[in-house]
Amino acid sequence: MSGQQRSDQSADVLIRALKADYVHPLAGTPWRAEAGAKASWVTTHSAITFDQLQQDEWQPDASRSNQFQYDEVIEAGYASLSTTLHQWELKAGLRGEHTYSLGQSPGTSQRVERNYFQLFPSAFVSRQVGEHDQVSVAAGRRITRPTYQNLNPFVSYTDAYTAIQGNPFLLPSLANSFVINYVHRDFQVLSLSYLRETNVVNLVTYQNDQTKVTTTRPENLDQALTVSLTSGGHMELTKWWGMDNQLVASYGEVQSQVEGQQVELRRVSATFNTDHTLRLPRQYQLLVSGSYSSPSVQGLYYLRSSGYLNLGLKKQLWNGRATLSLRASDLLRTNRYRSVVTYNNINMVWNNQWESRRVSLTLTMKLSSGKTHASHASGSSDEEGRAGH
Repeated sequence: MSGQQRSDQSADVLIRALKADYVHPLAGTPWRAEAGAKASWVTTHSAITFDQLQQDEWQPDASRSNQFQYDEVIEAGYASLSTTLHQWELKAGLRGEHTYSLGQSPGTSQRVERNYFQLFPSAFVSRQVGEHDQVSVAAGRRITRPTYQNLNPFVSYTDAYTAIQGNPFLLPSLANSFVINYVHRDFQVLSLSYLRETNVVNLVTYQNDQTKVTTTRPENLDQALTVSLTSGGHMELTKWWGMDNQLVASYGEVQSQVEGQQVELRRVSATFNTDHTLRLPRQYQLLVSGSYSSPSVQGLYYLRSSGYLNLGLKKQLWNGRATLSLRASDLLRTNRYRSVVTYNNINMVWNNQWESRRVSLTLTMKLSSGKTHASHASGSSDEEGRAGH
């Protein structure tokens, strides 16, 4: 690329959805049947235009300008049975989804059509052991579809040698999960989870050694495995000191082919979160929170350690109708994103630092009785989540 350039990008997303659920207790039995159906229709239209400055005038660059339209129809249905028998709670279900999608780019003549059906079974078993202990087991299969932005094939440049591109050929990722939980008095003594994903969507970086241009785009990796042990919950150390802690130990493994080369990443990692509330005289509260994440694996990236330390002070005013809060975030300036990418001809280090050290003063007031009303979840919530960048 040479000379001055500019670009403009726009996107419109239209989501329509219908959803219905039905619950029916089975007469004469402790069982309850549930069934439901959902249909969604999504249309996205994106456009990108590039201009080059030639002889002091901006001229359209037709070779890099493009349009992209993506249409998707999802039809899904589910059925489940559940019951509570003495100390046992049981539930089993099956969901089926049919998806049809079509992505088209007139500028590049790309046309990607998908038509597939998937089944997703699930099961849950829980047993109350004594008065304060509960053991549960859950297993299931799920699907995660790419975001609409990831499917958009447009190329955008952050500088002359760094580009970001979408991928209309992305497949949805499929995951099988298994979780065992042991809870004592609402304290999660131990949780063991197993998650194996195929076609998992992650960013992959490519480098053209001739042009020196580095392009990052989402790709389907072959498989990823995550095994985690989690423990944590709330504890009242004294009448004036409450504490919430969580410790997660994980093993992450990623395997995939990248440009014909096998890439494998493995790492044992840990994350610790702690929150403390100290109730002081005169309705003051001192808040202390911190987090630390050890080096870990995320897709084809090795993540370096990160963390934060926050301090806060709260004061109740006017018989609890208002709260004045003073908060200082990331005092040590350790909340940042750092990663290392090394495979094939790629050897990169990312260090993203933002203005994370902040001080804020907030006044919150209740203008009514303080009652809140729950709203029904939107039938298009899944699709709306995929519309984000």
